[in-house]
Amino acid sequence: YVANPKYKDENYDFLPWKDIPLLEAAVKVKHHKAVELLLHRFDNSIMKITGGWLSTFINRHTGDAWALLGKPEKARADYNEALEDAYEFEFRPEIALIRFQLAKLLFNSYPEDKEEAQEHLDFAISEFREMKMRPLYKEATGEELIVEDNLSFKFEDESFEYKEEGLHFTVTY
Repeated sequence: YVANPKYKDENYDFLPWKDIPLLEAAVKVKHHKAVELLLHRFDNSIMKITGGWLSTFINRHTGDAWALLGKPEKARADYNEALEDAYEFEFRPEIALIRFQLAKLLFNSYPEDKEEAQEHLDFAISEFREMKMRPLYKEATGEELIVEDNLSFKFEDESFEYKEEGLHFTVTY
């Protein structure tokens, strides 16, 4: 998909719900060329959030891409814009993710902003714990998050039952 020559064509359809997962994967595997090609797709975009089934803030992902490419000033600008938008939308998981990424960037590229980085990291860790975001909590702290849930699941041949304090429902199929 990324290798498609049309990908650089500005008339080619901009599909953030397809492009963001590709950008995220390219960043994760540190594929610099793919990241560069995909970043081009977001040039001059006014979209802030992908929408649809993958609701995420575009600038969080472009910030990750710029950080990988060694452009901390662009990464910081994108993270700050994403953070402002996430607060406006009151999108709590994204706020925690953005602040975590911003903390990592500040620790690595802006040692003079260590206090700000620590504030972002402390906030993110607290939110990861509160929202039971176990993999991110472990990444941020190096510790396993032990959560004592009051949940019970029960599967039978033709139904599914879910119980939580103050909530109980059964789905029959």
